[in-house]
Amino acid sequence: GEGYELTDTQREALVAAFDHGYYDSPRQATLTEVAADLDITQQSLSSRLRRGTRRLVAATLVTE
Repeated sequence: GEGYELTDTQREALVAAFDHGYYDSPRQATLTEVAADLDITQQSLSSRLRRGTRRLVAATLVTE
């Protein structure tokens, strides 16, 4: 569906990272900076981005 089965925290993390330029090349923000803005640990952010990205790829690029 439209939500790609992302949790609210995964969506928030992905959007925040995108908005900060984390996915730009070259990167405009570090994991540390994005995590600080969300008031979570770098480890939590990394985990949310990884799980969220996995769900997005599974929902959009991988065919059954």
